[in-house]
Amino acid sequence: MTTGYCDPNGDATVTDSWSGASPHYTRIDDGVRYPTTTGMTEDNLYLYYYGDNTGDVALSMTTLTGVQQVTSIKVWIFGGMAGGGHFHIDISKDGTNWVGEQTVAYFAYHDWQSKTFSGLTWTQTDLDNLQIRLKGHDFNGAEDYEGYIDEMYAEITYTAGMKINIGDVWKDISAIKINIGDVWKDVAGMKINIGDVWKTVF
Repeated sequence: MTTGYCDPNGDATVTDSWSGASPHYTRIDDGVRYPTTTGMTEDNLYLYYYGDNTGDVALSMTTLTGVQQVTSIKVWIFGGMAGGGHFHIDISKDGTNWVGEQTVAYFAYHDWQSKTFSGLTWTQTDLDNLQIRLKGHDFNGAEDYEGYIDEMYAEITYTAGMKINIGDVWKDISAIKINIGDVWKDVAGMKINIGDVWKTVF
C-alpha cells in the first residue's frame, strides 16, 4: 500500500454559519501535517453554530496520480471548540452521495483530530472527484457554541498502478497502448509474465 495526501483546493458548497468571505478553503489549506502544530495562517475557518442550526461546508480536494484503488481515507483537522459542540466529517466521490458522517466529539483548541473512512474501493476517477464535508453542531440544540478549524487534509491509502520506464521516465502503464495486428490496445487488463507468474496489468 502507498500513502499520499490531498489538500483543499476549492469551495464546493457552503451553507449557514461559516464565517469569512469566500473562498473558505484558503483558510485551511496550508499543507501542514500531523503532528505539527505551527505554520498555519491566522485566518482560520470559524464556525458559529446555534440551536438546531449547523455550519456546513463541502470542499473539493487536490488528487494523486497513478492510483489503482483507494482503500481508506483519513481526514485530519486541527482546531478546537469553545464551550462545547462537535464536528461531523463526511466524504463523497461525486458531491451527491456521501459515505456517512463520523462525529468528532468536543475537543479543546488547539489540537489534531482525525476520522478514518475504510473499506473503500475507489478508483482514480473517484479520488479525482473527492469532496470532504465539515459540519458543526451543538450538543443539545439549545445553546450557542463556536468551533474553529485551522487546517484540514486527507491522508489517502491506496494501491498504486504499475509503471514502466521509457527513456528514463517512469510512466503509468495503464496509460500505455500497444499495437497488435494494426489495432491499438490498452495495456491495462492484459497479463504479463513476471518470474513465471502471470500478473494482470493495472
